[in-house]
Amino acid sequence: MSASGRIWFRATTIIAVGLLPSLTGCQRVSRWVVDPWLTDYDSAERRAQEAGKPILVVYRDGRDKVDRPFLKALRKVERPEHLQYAIRCTIYRPFEPDRRYAAQFGVERSPGLIVVHADGTHHAVAGPLSESQIADFLSGARPPGESRERNALVPRSIRYEWHDTLGGAEAKAGETSKPILIVLYRLFTTDWQRLSSLLEKPEVFRVARDMVHCRVGVWNPMAKAYTGRWGKVNLPAIVVERPDGSHAVLEMPTGNEAIARFIDRALESEISASRVEPSALTPSD
Repeated sequence: MSASGRIWFRATTIIAVGLLPSLTGCQRVSRWVVDPWLTDYDSAERRAQEAGKPILVVYRDGRDKVDRPFLKALRKVERPEHLQYAIRCTIYRPFEPDRRYAAQFGVERSPGLIVVHADGTHHAVAGPLSESQIADFLSGARPPGESRERNALVPRSIRYEWHDTLGGAEAKAGETSKPILIVLYRLFTTDWQRLSSLLEKPEVFRVARDMVHCRVGVWNPMAKAYTGRWGKVNLPAIVVERPDGSHAVLEMPTGNEAIARFIDRALESEISASRVEPSALTPSD
């Protein structure tokens, strides 16, 4: 073997040997210390919803002298079977959005643990906890738990799950018993660009995020296909279809605040099944 070959062999051997502890450590999948953790509640909730899994939230103080004993105890606790594949998330008390998020579950001190079950209920505990206290809490954190005091002011990323056909949106609405937000716009125009910028305003997303979202681009002649369903609709327009089959229509142009008020009132059935003129949603309302 040449000198260069011997050097390469020794280098790769050293690297391989150095990796052995890490590789064997990866087999300890039941230990918290090797689990991947998300660091934002938005991603955790999205993944949990997609997978139908619970969320395990660690609320950290941010100060080493407070976090270290808590995390040391946490790493020693075997994860219960019902939380074996939970989505894991770490949030931090010094970050205001994280404080607001934790407060929804009654956790206003740190460190803390929150288990959000797939049914939307939760269990939570806060304060300096020992290994046995953590183990007892996790073992007992089984659904159903307590209802959550949702705070509309908790910052969230704007993310719509758009269906591009009414059929797909109606199927999803039938499964979830949710109302549908339908955006009708003219193809090959700037309608969608303008509408999407309005829908991404926080005040609009706040009232629309828990709906089924559908966007339908149509030719002007194709708009006649909706005449029997919603009456004559001038494009672009927004339609809210309620689970009971009733609906409300808002025709553009109008601003994001009027859109938010329209959706809010339509969900509360304060708007009859008819077209709504933008002037009917002025701030004077």
